[in-house]
Amino acid sequence: MLRLWEAELGKKREQTREMEEQLRADRAAMDAKENELLMLMWERDQKLAEIKAVDDLVSEFLEAEDNNNFDAQKAMMNQIVALMRNDDGTGMNGENIGELENAENRDEKTGRAGIVGKDGDSSC
Repeated sequence: MLRLWEAELGKKREQTREMEEQLRADRAAMDAKENELLMLMWERDQKLAEIKAVDDLVSEFLEAEDNNNFDAQKAMMNQIVALMRNDDGTGMNGENIGELENAENRDEKTGRAGIVGKDGDSSC
């Protein structure tokens, strides 16, 4: 009878140990997911701030375009391109975002600048 009780107690100890190990593993997985969530939220906030900054500059650019202020447009084009680029010269999505044409190649009368994509197509 005593041996049966000791065997049962050994099984309970083993179950307890396994459950404690699983609990530690689950807590570690939960911590990793929480860290991932925080990182994704931070990245989202960074992207939203970047998009807002670009939108603000584009709005100012369009306002300067309406006023035919070419110097302000050129400065803002450079700022827009700088904001849209990452440090490695690629766009926000990893693709080349294209280059704004320089002031000599744009139509000074309308104040419209073309954007040249990476395959050479342009749009106004």
